[in-house]
Amino acid sequence: MTILIQTRPSNGARTLAAAINAESITCLRRRPSSRRRPSSRSFLVNWGVSDGEYVPHLNKYVAVHTAVNKLATLNTLDNQQVRVPEFRYTGAGDRPESNTSEHVWFARQSLTGSGGEGIVVVRPGETFPAAPLLVRYVPKLVEFRVHAFRILDETKFLVRQKLRKSDAEQTRDQRLIRNHDNGWVFGLVRDEEGAAKAIEEAAKAVQVLGLDFGAVDVIIGRDDGLPYVLEVNTAPGLEAVEVVNFYRDNLISAYNAWRNG
Repeated sequence: MTILIQTRPSNGARTLAAAINAESITCLRRRPSSRRRPSSRSFLVNWGVSDGEYVPHLNKYVAVHTAVNKLATLNTLDNQQVRVPEFRYTGAGDRPESNTSEHVWFARQSLTGSGGEGIVVVRPGETFPAAPLLVRYVPKLVEFRVHAFRILDETKFLVRQKLRKSDAEQTRDQRLIRNHDNGWVFGLVRDEEGAAKAIEEAAKAVQVLGLDFGAVDVIIGRDDGLPYVLEVNTAPGLEAVEVVNFYRDNLISAYNAWRNG
C-alpha cells in the first residue's frame, strides 16, 4: 500500500502509515515529486493530493481537487441540495465596502486554506477585507467532525464533537473560529441527536463530492436545529487513537477487498 501525500509534511499520513505497518502490511508514503515511483502492484491511497501522474484507488484527484477548494466545495454541495451556509463569491474587486447586513460574515482570503487560515470575522458595520469568498456565520448549538469511509456499498462513520478547552481564554473571534489554535479540540460525542443529523448530511457530502473517504465538518444551527456542512477534509488530522484506528481498519479492509477482487 502507498499513501500519496502533499508536498508539505503530513503528520496524519505518517501516523497512519506506521499503524498499517504495525499490522504487517507494508505501507509507504510518496510525494508527487518523489523520484521513487510506487510499485505498479501497489494500492494507492490519495491523502489530500489534488493532481498527480499516478491513478489513486481511493479518492480520485478530481474529487480531492474540488474538496480542497472552499468555493468549489460549497458550490458543488449547494447544487446537489446538501445544506451549507449562505455564501458569496466576490470576484476580483467586486465586493461590498462594509457589512450592511445584520449578520456576521467570515471573509475567506484563501480558497484553499485549512485550520481557520485566512479567515477574517466581519461583524455588522465593519469593513470587508479583500477576499474572494464570504460565508455567513451560522450561530451553532454544536459542531462535529464526521469521519466517513465508503467501501463498496457501505459507508462507515466515526463522529467527534468539537469542545472548548476548559482553560482556554478566547477573544470574540476565537469563539467563532473553532480551531485548535483558538482553544478548541475534538472529543467524545455528548449530543447524540445532533451527531445523527451530522452523519446524515456528511454522508451526502462525501457522496456528492465523489470521495471514498473524508472528514466532514458539520454544525447544528442554533436557530433551526438543522445540520450545515462547512467543509470536507481529505487529509484530516488524526488527533486521537480511535481516529487512527478508524482509518487504519477501513484502509486495510479496502486494500483486502481490492487484492481479493
